[in-house]
Amino acid sequence: MTRIMFIAFVLVSASLLSAGTSDWIVIVKPKSATPTNAPAANTSKPDPKQAERLALIRKSGLFSKLGPVEDFPSVTVSDLFSQLTFDDKQTFLNVVWAYYKTERSTVQSITLKDRYTNKTIGEYGEIYGGLKMK
Repeated sequence: MTRIMFIAFVLVSASLLSAGTSDWIVIVKPKSATPTNAPAANTSKPDPKQAERLALIRKSGLFSKLGPVEDFPSVTVSDLFSQLTFDDKQTFLNVVWAYYKTERSTVQSITLKDRYTNKTIGEYGEIYGGLKMK
C-alpha cells in the first residue's frame, strides 16, 4: 500500500470568529503515524534468547508449523509430539509460549493443531493454567 497523506479541511464558521470571516484550518496527519487499528508494536529491546528459543523449537521436531505472531497464534504438532508425556508436552510448549509472548505481549493462548486434519487438539496459555488437551 502506498503512503497516503490524510488532509482534513475544517471550515470554521463565521459565527465562531469575531472577525466575521470564514477561515480554513489544515490538519495534516504525519506520514509516520501508526493507524489507530494497528496492533501495538513491541517497542522493548529484543530478547537475546528469542533466537535460542526458535532454534530449539525448530530442532525439536515436535512442531511442523508455527503460525504467525498474533493474539491467538497456532502451532501444528508433529507425530513425535503425541508420543510425549503430558508433562513433557507442557515443558516444550512453555518454550513456544515464551517465544510468542516475547514477540507480542498480548498473546492470550496458543492453539495446537493436528498435522493431518488441521483440527484443534489442544490449547496452551495462562488462561488454562498451562496445557489443555481435547
